[in-house]
Amino acid sequence: MVCAGGSGRSGARGSDARNLISVVIDLPDHGRPLGSDVSDHLAPYLGRAEHTLRTAPGGPAPSDVNIVWPSAERPWTTAYTVGASSRPMTVPPEKRSHCSPYVELLLRLPPSWAPEQVCPFCDPPRSERHPLADPRTAWPFEWLAQLARVPHLERSFLGPGHVVEYADEAPREHGLPFSGFYFDPGWDEAGDRAIPPLVRQGGARVEFLGVVPLHAAELRAFRDGRGADVVRRLDATRVTDLLVPDRPSCVPAREV
Repeated sequence: MVCAGGSGRSGARGSDARNLISVVIDLPDHGRPLGSDVSDHLAPYLGRAEHTLRTAPGGPAPSDVNIVWPSAERPWTTAYTVGASSRPMTVPPEKRSHCSPYVELLLRLPPSWAPEQVCPFCDPPRSERHPLADPRTAWPFEWLAQLARVPHLERSFLGPGHVVEYADEAPREHGLPFSGFYFDPGWDEAGDRAIPPLVRQGGARVEFLGVVPLHAAELRAFRDGRGADVVRRLDATRVTDLLVPDRPSCVPAREV
């Protein structure tokens, strides 16, 4: 499925969209984040990660998910991948001028998305957050890990302006209207500036893409060749990678 991109805050967009092949991703382990150049680079823009969901070893470019819990300065939960950029994506030569073969993904969630719970086994008792404890709130973390691995499984790539429609029913099962994702350059905690790329030794540039949840009507507009108009509307209404559960579609029902 190929849809036209558009232009907005981030300038020229890509022109690719695809259906997402369902891939089972296990996040069997969790704990404190491991040190990485990705987490060090993102800390000044997103805050220091406090929790990591680790994928099972093996397979192409296993991607952990680091979580930054809400704070007074950043009143939302931020999740981002670590590991997707360990291998290059398959970027066609004509796309390499604006799409790096190395990316990591990020998504922000409301502060109450994974609420604190009192640990019954802790002495003294303390509050903890368990992002995978409730399937109603676990799916964004699982899908972030899955999205990061899809380009390596499909030998394809993700870049600004790409759109992915997912087959999983988890969001809709839990009353959320979203059916896919749009990829935009990742922004800092204030939404004021794009996060600069991480330049590794040897010159490899790791770009950071924000994952913007989309309504079914917005996805249909992309499929119908109206992607540029959708992007303009998303920009005009300040839709970002912050998931707002009750966000209305920017494509009116009369246009569907």
